Amino acid sequence: MCGIAGYIGNKFFKKNDISDLLGLMKNRGPNSQKYLKKEISTNNHLNFFFSRLSIIDIKKRSNQPYKFKNLTLVFNGEIYNYKELKILLKKKKYKFFTNSDTEVLIKSIHCWGVAAFKKFEGMWSIVYYDELKDKTFFCRDRFGEKPLHYLIKDKEIYFGSEIKFIEKMINFKLSINYELIRKFISFGYRCLFQTNETFFNEISRLSPATYLIINHKTGKIKNKKYWDIKKIKVKKINNEIEIIKKVKKSIIDSLKIRLRSDMPIAFCLSGGVDSNILTSFSKKILNYKVKTFSIVSKDKFYDERKNILNSVKDMKVDHEFVSFDQSKVNFLNLLTKMTDVYSQPVITPTSMLNWKLMEKIQKKKL
Repeated sequence: MCGIAGYIGNKFFKKNDISDLLGLMKNRGPNSQKYLKKEISTNNHLNFFFSRLSIIDIKKRSNQPYKFKNLTLVFNGEIYNYKELKILLKKKKYKFFTNSDTEVLIKSIHCWGVAAFKKFEGMWSIVYYDELKDKTFFCRDRFGEKPLHYLIKDKEIYFGSEIKFIEKMINFKLSINYELIRKFISFGYRCLFQTNETFFNEISRLSPATYLIINHKTGKIKNKKYWDIKKIKVKKINNEIEIIKKVKKSIIDSLKIRLRSDMPIAFCLSGGVDSNILTSFSKKILNYKVKTFSIVSKDKFYDERKNILNSVKDMKVDHEFVSFDQSKVNFLNLLTKMTDVYSQPVITPTSMLNWKLMEKIQKKKL
């Protein structure tokens, strides 16, 4: 998880403004923080802010903002199939100086343009400036795993992984989207992702599987979809043995590229099927050294300890239980803290459990 933020316009950022914003972004990436300013026309410049959580090629050479020829880029996420794309790019005479997915990403865009988005398998929010075209591009992954918010006002453009990053850059107060709050209270979290609106009227979120093109010469902004799940043709298979074989292969192939990392790997292990399949395949089939964590409650109705212990014994993984005692948690304080971090209401109660689990894992040295 990295943090990206930026501004396009004629505003000038003082040193204190830059350090304050990067300081706010540090929770998303403590390993490297950089700021880059680029003139794109008279009285119009682009500002990129980046905070890195190092996972692949953790050396300084892969820090962002990242530049290649006419492109300057910041991106949050991971391109899982970067090694496969790298092979294709090498055949097209591209040379590489890092082992990062960032370099593969920017050179893929240089090679194939926006058609590269269809080639990426991963989770991402990308913002890059093309000097030759004098255009800025925003792009978000197929299912919107990585956040990307933006605000357009009086020919100024702001963007950020978190709304508070944008709020830090503007000089006016955001207004609350009470209509969306009403929908959320009435219908729950399912109503939140039907449109690109957020809990603030001035801020939008880029829709999944979508890219935005900002033409700095004409001032025009275009929004395009590059992928649609409804257009995927599904081949029906009636043979049960073949279905099991194909599902197993798909899971293994998916794990192979998703577990690429220069850092230790950990799984959140519950008593359910999904986390057990992923952990088991990673340990038993792919031979990864796996650390697992589980959150457990004193409430017997939600206690999965027995199933988890059976799984840990079978998989022989290094496991740790994280106890959650609801009687000792100040829920109002926790809700307030989470709402402040997310700049929105807590979507589901399970988010609070996940918060406590991540809080504990963060303190561990894997």
